[in-house]
Amino acid sequence: MKGDRVEIVVDAGDTTRTYEVVASRAGRGVETAIRRGVVEVSEVTRWGSPHAV
Repeated sequence: MKGDRVEIVVDAGDTTRTYEVVASRAGRGVETAIRRGVVEVSEVTRWGSPHAV
């Protein structure tokens, strides 16, 4: 999973903002979730446990 990444593009009205989140180590992945209009991006271990970044 090394290199797992997510690119986030946000419409900020008059411009767009782009963010890239990359897994920091091999064996970790990046998961996304949208809850109540908020995008949550988490780095997770191979077993799915969230990892504090």
